[in-house]
Amino acid sequence: MKLNIIDSGGYRLQYEHSLEMICHLVDEELGTLLGQVNLVFSDDETVHQLNREHRGKDKTTDVLTFTYYSGDKTGKDELLGEVILSIPQTRRQADQEECSFESELYKLCIHGLLHLRGYDHEENEDYRVMKLLEDKIMDRLQMSLKH
Repeated sequence: MKLNIIDSGGYRLQYEHSLEMICHLVDEELGTLLGQVNLVFSDDETVHQLNREHRGKDKTTDVLTFTYYSGDKTGKDELLGEVILSIPQTRRQADQEECSFESELYKLCIHGLLHLRGYDHEENEDYRVMKLLEDKIMDRLQMSLKH
C-alpha cells in the first residue's frame, strides 16, 4: 500500500517516514495490497460529523476507516480507502494512556489500516485477533525505529 498523508486540520505532523513504515509492516504481515490509502489528519468536529453520518454514533471517535475496494485484485493507482484520525482525540487518548502522542498516533494508524484490511473488533475473538496483530506490528515498528 502507498500512503497519502492529508492534513485537513493544519496539524503539520512530521511522522511521514514512520507512517509509511507502518503501511509496509501491515503489508508484510498480511500480504501486499497494491493501491493507495489516504491517511487524513482531522479535527473532532469533522470526525464527529462523519461518525454520525456513516455509523449513526453522535460523538467524536479516534479513528474512522472507509474501505473503497473489494476483492483481492487491486491496482497500484486504486484508492483502497481512507483512514481518518481525530488529532485532538489522539492527543487526549495519549494523555489518558500515559504514552507519547507519537505512540498513540502509530497505534491508531495500525488500527485503521487493519480495519481497511477487513479486521474488526465487534466480537471478543475478533478483538483478540486484531489486538494481537496491532501489538505485533507496533512491536516491529518500535524495533525498526530504534535502528
